[in-house]
Amino acid sequence: MMSLSLLWILHSLSANFAFAEELDFYKAAQVALENNPDLKSLRYQNEALKFRSDQSLAPNNPTISYTKNNVSNLALGSAGASESYTLGYTLGFPGKAIQQSRITDKKALALHEDILSKEIDILLALSNNFVGLSANRKLIFLLEEEQKKSSDVLKITEKKYSLGQLSQVDVLNSKVFIANLEHEILIARSEKETLMNQFLSYIKEKDVTRFRPKIPDEIEVPEMMLTPEALAEVMTRNRHSLKSAQYTTLASDLSVSNALMAALPDFQFSVGINSYNLPSATPVANQFRDYNFGVTISIPLFFQLSELTGYRAAKRDYLSAQSNEDSLRLNALLDLRTNYSKYKSARSLYDNSLGLVLPAVKASYDLTLRSYMLGKADYLRLTDARQSWMQAQKDSLGHLVEMASSYNQITQLVGCDLSARKTPHGCF
Repeated sequence: MMSLSLLWILHSLSANFAFAEELDFYKAAQVALENNPDLKSLRYQNEALKFRSDQSLAPNNPTISYTKNNVSNLALGSAGASESYTLGYTLGFPGKAIQQSRITDKKALALHEDILSKEIDILLALSNNFVGLSANRKLIFLLEEEQKKSSDVLKITEKKYSLGQLSQVDVLNSKVFIANLEHEILIARSEKETLMNQFLSYIKEKDVTRFRPKIPDEIEVPEMMLTPEALAEVMTRNRHSLKSAQYTTLASDLSVSNALMAALPDFQFSVGINSYNLPSATPVANQFRDYNFGVTISIPLFFQLSELTGYRAAKRDYLSAQSNEDSLRLNALLDLRTNYSKYKSARSLYDNSLGLVLPAVKASYDLTLRSYMLGKADYLRLTDARQSWMQAQKDSLGHLVEMASSYNQITQLVGCDLSARKTPHGCF
């Protein structure tokens, strides 16, 4: 038995949803893309990579040093025998900074494609949610309509039983049929609550009572006009996860040459002034100031242990990125063909259901129902006709949902909306 507290909670939620703002799919998509914290995180990461790319091109800061020489007893306040002022600067080997900036830039481009791919994933999950809500509404309506008819049938069955025309078993079976319908309605309503919660999870709104979905009356699935080969070409041009993998491979390729450049030396320049406070400290008599200039470079003495090992590691990273890109492309082509077949099969079954199965089963059910009311058909034939009619409608709705789901999956695989033109996520 349901507790009073739980009933109150359900009533409160229903009341709050009643005053919530309705969002159709397009408004819900806008809210979802704006509020999603995962997207925000990726966008911030992308901006950080762009800043790091610019930072790689920044010159090194110069250094200034001051030294006192021959200070007695470490008395820092006393004048030493001589003082040195040195200005230093490290100049990276030409091309190193540019190469590092290019690597970071390619990583930023890969992450940008990941963001677009994530946006499409969110939109398609939301689309499937709206499809599920619409199908759920249709199913509940179907069950409730059949429940009304079954109640009328029960009255007729009870009347015939009182007249001795039917057995008590038929009355009990009729009641069982209604009870099963009520059970299915409860399950469907429970599924609706799950779908509503999924909707809230997709739009990422903190106030769960602020929005509710505007459930569409019909499930509209565009006709797929392209062949699998044409879809593969569209996917190659538009799928963001593939583009991300391509940019990752380019970044890895640049890292290989960057690893070789690590052996090239940086140049450390220094310019200094030496001032002598005591005649005895001067290297040349009566010359109390001189100047110095220096250049320092590193020698790749352990190239085979350091830079060459780094190059080999970078080369393996590149080969790994290239293999991952090839695997992603092959798997996407296979998934594309699989979902294309599912879509075509579901559309064929749905069209056949609308054109042949449903009209025939509906005519048979209506005729059997009228015959039963007139006493020309028994209860067993009516039950078979009702079950056939219910199952045919459920199958038709299932084919429609499968068709919509397969179409959305194809959209996700090609990386763009096949039915949209000149939009951020459109294919054409």
